[in-house]
Amino acid sequence: MNRAVPILLSRDLPETLGFYTALGFENRGAPLPTWEYLILGRGDIELHFSGDPTVDPLRSASMCYLYVDDARALHDEWARIVVPDPTTGSRITPPVDTDFGLREFAVVDRSGNLLRVGSFLSEAVPPIPESDAALARRAQILATEHWGLLAARGTAQSEVLTRITIFLTLVSAGLVTIGLLGQATAFEGWFGGAAIAILAFLALVGLMTQTRVMNVSEEDMMYVVAMNRLRSAYVDLDPTVADIFLAAVADDRPGMERTYSFLRRRSASVLLGSSMMLIIVVNACVLGLVAGAVIGTAGGSWGWAVGVGTAIGLFAAIAFFAYGGWTFRHTWQRYVPRRRTADQPPWLRD
Repeated sequence: MNRAVPILLSRDLPETLGFYTALGFENRGAPLPTWEYLILGRGDIELHFSGDPTVDPLRSASMCYLYVDDARALHDEWARIVVPDPTTGSRITPPVDTDFGLREFAVVDRSGNLLRVGSFLSEAVPPIPESDAALARRAQILATEHWGLLAARGTAQSEVLTRITIFLTLVSAGLVTIGLLGQATAFEGWFGGAAIAILAFLALVGLMTQTRVMNVSEEDMMYVVAMNRLRSAYVDLDPTVADIFLAAVADDRPGMERTYSFLRRRSASVLLGSSMMLIIVVNACVLGLVAGAVIGTAGGSWGWAVGVGTAIGLFAAIAFFAYGGWTFRHTWQRYVPRRRTADQPPWLRD
């Protein structure tokens, strides 16, 4: 066996050819009108691409590893070319020195293919030492960004707490109103329609509030990961502060979990006690009440109303919870951390 060549998928072969040509690759196969296949090469590296227009770049799991002579020099060259594109996930990450002897960075192309690029540290060209003025300027920039993230995180938390308060106040007022209408109408006549209208309004506001709560939960995780990455940059500037930080200096998922709980790993109580879970439970109850009210107003028995309302409420709670779990997992599928927990010194690991 002489060599192995990865075959990656491309959603658009001309787009892929343009992307890699800009990175210094050449087409070593037949022209595109002849083949629906690309053979791209640069030096000893050769990548093959097969056309597949159904590829979703944000869900693709295709990847390969490229060993090069100097990962830092190649990163500096490609970083001037690769422009981050949120619609496809295309991006380039900074080089990181690992504890297994490699300097690595990653590139994601516009079809979602992940290229991990690395060189052995013994072969890499050492970086030129920076002046104190340059380091001080970098520290000031990092601190400014850190304060900006803290402010944005605080604003988002304040806004969502206000939204939750408004929703719970509306629910309380709506239930009291339904009770007063019931007393005024002896729970007959137009009471059923009025109760359904009030509950439907509460359900609509509840879904809007829940959407915002789930978005802010993801944003909060985003801010935590971003501040972990900044903390990692602080450690790069001054490694002696690494053992002072209680929060993580890795911007991967274990690092995020450590920052949320410094001293121990949290159990499921974090999820059960969260604002998102509170809103899910309240919304499930409101939707169950809507379903029960519709059954009762339509002439169904109270047993059917209670049974259907309970089933709808449980289904809604399970569906909302499953959707929240899916969005959490999907968020981490495409993210490439700058520093992983496994790359940390032993005193920063669990």
